[in-house]
Amino acid sequence: MSSATGISIIVPTYNESNTVKVLLEQIFSLKQDITFELIIVDANNSTDNLKEITSCFPIYYIKSSSTNRAKQLNEGASFAKYNILYFLHADAIPPKDFLESILASINNGFDFGYFRYQFDSKKILLKINSYFSQYNTFYTGGGDQSCYIKKFVFENIGGFNEELHLCEDFDLLDRLKEKKYKFEVINSKLIISSRKYQSNGYLKVNLINLYTLWKFKKGEDTKILKEYYLKKLG
Repeated sequence: MSSATGISIIVPTYNESNTVKVLLEQIFSLKQDITFELIIVDANNSTDNLKEITSCFPIYYIKSSSTNRAKQLNEGASFAKYNILYFLHADAIPPKDFLESILASINNGFDFGYFRYQFDSKKILLKINSYFSQYNTFYTGGGDQSCYIKKFVFENIGGFNEELHLCEDFDLLDRLKEKKYKFEVINSKLIISSRKYQSNGYLKVNLINLYTLWKFKKGEDTKILKEYYLKKLG
C-alpha cells in the first residue's frame, strides 16, 4: 500500500514525560509548511501517565505491547501514514529546519540519513564528541543522531530487529549499508542530553559505549550486553 506524502515522527518513550513535553512544545511552536504527524510509542511498563500529560498536543499515542525499543519503533512505523519515517529520541531537540532538511535530503536522492548533534552542555570534551558526529565513523547511526528513512526502504529491509535488546539502530545501519542504500549526515545540529555524562563522567560513558558497541559488532548476546550496560551506567 502506498503512503501519503509527509513525514511521520516516531518517538519511543519510557517514563519520559518531562523530556517529551519539552520536545512537543518545541516542535509544535515551529511554523511548518511540511505535512507531518507525531507518534509517541510508550513502553508497556511506563508508569508516568504520559497519555494524559500529552493529551493537549495533536499527537498519536500508542501504548506498546512491549518494553523492547526495537518493537516500539516498529509499531510506530506500522502505524505511520506518511512516506518518510523519522525516529527521534524523547530527550533530543531537532534543528528548527529539520523537516525541510529531511525532505531536501530525500529529494536529493538519499534513502535515509542522520543529523549531526551537539550536547546541551558547553564542556569541551562533549564538544569534541559532537564534532565527530558530522562524519561517517564507527559511532555513526546511533539513536542519538536520530534517523530518517523512506518508509518503503524501511519495510524492504525488515525494520528494526526485535530480537535485539540494544544497538538496534546500529544493526539497521549495517543492513542498509549492505544493501547499498544511500545516506547522508545532515550538518544541522540536533541537541541531545548530556545527563548520562553528568551522572557518570565523560571517560566512563565513552569507554562503556565503545566496549558495548565493539562487543555487539563481535556478535555478543544483546541481552547480556544490556544487563552490563544498565549495571554500569543505569
